[in-house]
Amino acid sequence: MSSEYENLIKIKHQTSAPHSPHQNGTAERAWRTLFDMARCMLIESGLPKCLWTYAVMCSVYTRNRCYNPRLDMTSLEAMTGRRPDVSKMHVFGTKCFAYVQNAKKLDARCFEGVFVG
Repeated sequence: MSSEYENLIKIKHQTSAPHSPHQNGTAERAWRTLFDMARCMLIESGLPKCLWTYAVMCSVYTRNRCYNPRLDMTSLEAMTGRRPDVSKMHVFGTKCFAYVQNAKKLDARCFEGVFVG
């Protein structure tokens, strides 16, 4: 690796007082961004709030595949060294169909569901 690339992903250890999240503004901002994305996904899809964990996981998945100007690449690319494949990404909360493995001869081969990740 080049020294320029190593300087971009260097981890800097900083301490803060226990039980005081306001001292770690970077992490709090990241959490807020993820939960704002998840809230928008739930509202847009019309799904119940009990699926919020899936919405947050989907927002993390999406966020890791977004371009980061500070790194000049995506977060996933910085960690793995490979460009992410976004061709299989789907919209959160859309209608999907799940294949039934051992269906009888005249039974339905799939059932309808909602894509959550």
